[in-house]
Amino acid sequence: MTQDTFTDLRAIVEQIIEAHEDAERIDPAAIAAEAAARLSGNELRHLANLHIRQIARAACRQKFGRDGADDGEAANPDQGHLFPEEPECFRVLQKRYPGAARSDGKERMYVRRDAMAAEDVAYNCRRLRSEVNTKLEHAKMLESWWEWRQETKKSEPPQGEPVKPAA
Repeated sequence: MTQDTFTDLRAIVEQIIEAHEDAERIDPAAIAAEAAARLSGNELRHLANLHIRQIARAACRQKFGRDGADDGEAANPDQGHLFPEEPECFRVLQKRYPGAARSDGKERMYVRRDAMAAEDVAYNCRRLRSEVNTKLEHAKMLESWWEWRQETKKSEPPQGEPVKPAA
């Protein structure tokens, strides 16, 4: 699958979503099934390979990282025991982190913390700060929406009761 095919797949998925825009709920599994039905065998094999890579990255995050929080998982109990001589406060750190971007276009690798270069540390600090800021902004917006919705509901007539005309 080339970049063009990936773009085509994205367009297919977007078309399917557009077709269901007015639905109250949109099922990603149904969208995926409909999109897969439009692809050739070679395209499906390539997508399977990409999906397996995602699974491998997630497994690496779970094994070497603390990113189970979204799934309600606790921190990895094995992390932080790489350097028994380091201060206790560093034991919350992961054993491995994603390496900085690769110029050769190959898959990003997980690097042992003690083998990280300055660019790896800088990349991960930027990435982590960006994730936190994005999630905080999203949380603020969701809270604002909820408050707005609650206020809007107060000013609307209760549902199920007819609106009486003004006298």
